[in-house]
Amino acid sequence: MTGTVRSFCEDIYMNSDSDALDSSAAARRMGLAPSTLAKKRLSGTGPLYYKLGRRVIYRSRDIDAYLDLHRRRSTSDEAPK
Repeated sequence: MTGTVRSFCEDIYMNSDSDALDSSAAARRMGLAPSTLAKKRLSGTGPLYYKLGRRVIYRSRDIDAYLDLHRRRSTSDEAPK
């Protein structure tokens, strides 16, 4: 199983076709503190991510989808559920 997880991790994190970010880079991209992003992972309110052992990896497209979901035109727009 370890070989499978390591292979999967390498495919996501190291593949040049993949746009993977660690949690610090993902937080910077979103304009959040890393601790805020960690709290969003804990509560399930953040973007999709991969948890591989102790490593957390985000794909750029998942961050973009999360940001698009939270896009608003005015303060009276309804928040996503």
